[in-house]
Amino acid sequence: MRVILTIICLMSFSLLFAQKDTLIAKGNEAYLKKNFGEAEEYYRKGLEKKESFEGYYNLGKALFEQEKYKEALDEYQRAEDMLKADHKTNRTEWNNRLANTYRNLGNAAYRQKAFGDAVEAYKRSLRLTPKDEVTRNNYVKAKE
Repeated sequence: MRVILTIICLMSFSLLFAQKDTLIAKGNEAYLKKNFGEAEEYYRKGLEKKESFEGYYNLGKALFEQEKYKEALDEYQRAEDMLKADHKTNRTEWNNRLANTYRNLGNAAYRQKAFGDAVEAYKRSLRLTPKDEVTRNNYVKAKE
């Protein structure tokens, strides 16, 4: 009887995680098809099941594409918080993710005409990835 209950519990947990992954994956598919509103819905549903860096980061991207810059900024900040709490990711991947998050924070701030915030976000990104020419160009543009 215990074995059966254990199997049922394990199946329930795997279905929960599969659903979360499926929702994020569906959001990614919608995003690639440029269905940003639909992608937003999937990311939000996935985040209701389980918070994740990918969910917040991708939600920020979907919101940005819909010109919801303030909301995108909030989601990028949540992604940053999730990433800073993550001590399992390998250091190179962690740096790249954080640099991309900072760049997108800068982009959202720039679109809101918060140029000082944009400059600071781009600087943080460039400290992690100094050879990133896209961020460097955005930084110069924001400083002007």
